[in-house]
Amino acid sequence: MPTESNGDGKCPSPDSVRKELDQILASASFRGSPPLRRFLRYTVEHSLHGEADQLKEYRLGLEVFGRCSSYEPQKDPIVRLEARRLRAKLREYYEDEGRQDLVRISVPKGGYAATFSSNGHSEPPFSLPVSLLTPPTEPSPSLSRNAKIGMAAVICSVALLLVGWAFSRRQGHLRTSSQGVSMAVLPFRNLSGDPGQDYLADGITENLIDNLSRVPDLRLIAPSTVFRYKGRDSDPRTIGQDLHVSAVLTGKLLEQGDMRVVQIELVDVTKGSLLWDNQYSRRLTEIQSIQEDISRDIPRQLRLHLTDEEMARLLKPQTESSEAFQLYLRGRYNWNKRTEEGFTKAIEYFDQAIDQDPHYALAYAGRADCYILLAEYTILPSKEALPKAQQAAAKAVELDETLAEAHTSLGAVRADYEWDWRGSESEFRRAIELNPSYATAHQWYAELLSQEGRHDEAVAEIRRAQELDPLSLIINAMAGRVLLFAGEIDPAIDQLRKTLEIDPNFSIANYDLGKAYLRKQMFNQAIAEFQKSVNLFKVSERDAALGYAYARVGKDAEANHILETYLKESKRTYVSWYGIAFIYAGLGENDLAFACLEKAYDQQDVRLRDLNVEPLFENLRFDPRFAHLVRRVGL
Repeated sequence: MPTESNGDGKCPSPDSVRKELDQILASASFRGSPPLRRFLRYTVEHSLHGEADQLKEYRLGLEVFGRCSSYEPQKDPIVRLEARRLRAKLREYYEDEGRQDLVRISVPKGGYAATFSSNGHSEPPFSLPVSLLTPPTEPSPSLSRNAKIGMAAVICSVALLLVGWAFSRRQGHLRTSSQGVSMAVLPFRNLSGDPGQDYLADGITENLIDNLSRVPDLRLIAPSTVFRYKGRDSDPRTIGQDLHVSAVLTGKLLEQGDMRVVQIELVDVTKGSLLWDNQYSRRLTEIQSIQEDISRDIPRQLRLHLTDEEMARLLKPQTESSEAFQLYLRGRYNWNKRTEEGFTKAIEYFDQAIDQDPHYALAYAGRADCYILLAEYTILPSKEALPKAQQAAAKAVELDETLAEAHTSLGAVRADYEWDWRGSESEFRRAIELNPSYATAHQWYAELLSQEGRHDEAVAEIRRAQELDPLSLIINAMAGRVLLFAGEIDPAIDQLRKTLEIDPNFSIANYDLGKAYLRKQMFNQAIAEFQKSVNLFKVSERDAALGYAYARVGKDAEANHILETYLKESKRTYVSWYGIAFIYAGLGENDLAFACLEKAYDQQDVRLRDLNVEPLFENLRFDPRFAHLVRRVGL
C-alpha cells in the first residue's frame, strides 16, 4: 500500500488518517462537493484496506460516480476529470485550512490510490506487535540513513495492511453467526419538488428491499414496517436500534433537468458511523438500472460474498421495458393504499405494464394480489374476483418459476378459490424457499395453517412474519386472529390492542378484537369495537358481526334492522351471505343461518376458509349440517 514517512521514519497511524479524512470532508473546501467527498472517502478507505491495486477507472466510475455497467472510460472521462479536481482541492486545503495538520493525504498522479504522510510533527507511529519490533539476536550491520527510511516505509506499509485486515474483520461484526447481516432500507425521500414522483421514490425503496431480500445471509426489514417511518425526520441510527438491525440504508431522489439522481448512505447502527455513500444519475427511462446497481453494490459494502449464480439472479431485470417498470411501480403504490379505489387504479397500471411487456411476471403477480384482496375484503364477489386472480397468478409462475411473489399469489388462489389446501401449502412453502424474507408469504401461510386447525404451526409462522415486518398492521392484526382462532383469547386481545396502538384506525384489528371480547362475554366492549370497525370500513360482513352482538344481548330490533338492510341490498348488489349467517346464528335461527351458508358456498365465498374456526358459528358446530359443510369445503 502506498505510504510515506517524514525524515524521522515515522508514518501516520490508520486512526489518525481517518481523523484527518473526517477533518478534510468537513472543511469549507470539500463541504459543497458531494462527488469529491465520495471520491476521497472511497479511495482512502480502500487504500487503508490494502485494496489500492483495485482502484481502477471502471470500478470508480460505477461505485463512486454512479455510472451503469455499460460505462466506457475511454468515452466518458468523469473519473480522470474528478481525480484532477480532487488533487487540486487537496492542494488548496493544505495551503489554507489544513496547513497545520499533522497528517497529509494525497492522491498522486498516475493512479487513484491515496498515500498518507506525517507533516514533520511528532505523530506517534502505529504500534506493531512486539514480535515484529524485537531486534534480531544476531548483530546486524549498521544501516545507512536512506535504508532506515526505506525500512520505516516498509514497516508502515505492513502496519496499514494489518489494520486493513483488522478493519475488514471488524466489518464482519455486522454479521451475526446465525442470521447474517440485518438491514433496514428506509423510505427514499422525494426531494425532486414534484409530489407526483412519490410513486418513484416509494417504488425504488420497495423493489430494492424485495431484490436485496434474495441475498443469502442478509435479513431485510419488510416494506410495510419501514414505511411507518416515511415522512419522519428521525436519526437512522435510532431507527436501526428500534428495529434491531445492524445497518440502515437511507436514500434521496432528486431531479436535475431530465436526470433522476439517487443519493444513498449506508450507516453502521452499532457505531453510528457512515459505512459508505454513493450517487447514481439516470434518465427516467433508465431508472431501473439504479435499482440493479444499488443491489450489486450493497452486498459488496457489507462484505457479503455471492456466487456468480447468486449475483446473476440478483441483477436479473424483471423487465427490459422502462415504461412497464414505471407502470408497475405506480401499480404497487396504489395497491399499498389498501382501498377499493387503490385496488382499481392498481389493476389499471398493472394491465398497462403487461401491455408494454406481456412477459412481465411481477405485473401479473400484482394483478393477482389486487383481485385476491378485493375478494377477501368482500368488495367483489369471490366468483368474480378470484378467477381473474387465478389466471394472473398462474401466468406469473409460468413466466418466472423463481418468483416468490408469484407462488404466494398462487397459494392464496389455491386456498381462496380452489379450496385446494395441500396445493396452497405447497405454493407457500415454495415461496418461502425462494425468498425466506418475504413476510407476506409467511403471513398467508400462517392463516392457512390456522384455518386448518394447525395452531402451533400457525403461531410459529406468524411470529416469523412479525420478525420480518414488526410494524406491519396487517401482520400484527393477523397475529391476533391466529391466537383468537387457537383459543388463546387473552393473548389475542393483548396482540390486537398492540396493533391498535400502532394505528388506532386499523379496522381489521377492531373487528377481530370485537370477536375476542365476545368469547369472553364482554358484550358491550364487543359492540363498541364492531361499531368502530364498521365506521372505518363498512362492508356487509362486519355490519353482520355487529348484528350478531346485538342479538346476543337481546337487542333483536337492532339486529333485525341490520339484517333487513342487507337482505334488501342483496337484490341489487353483492353482499356476503357468510356474514348474514352471523345474524341468524346470533338470533338462534339456525335453519336460516345454514341457508345463508349454502348461498355462500354457491358463491364460493372466500370467507368459508374460516368456517372451522369462526367464533361466531360456535352454536352451529354441533349440528350435523355444519360438519357436512366443512367436509365439502375440504377442511
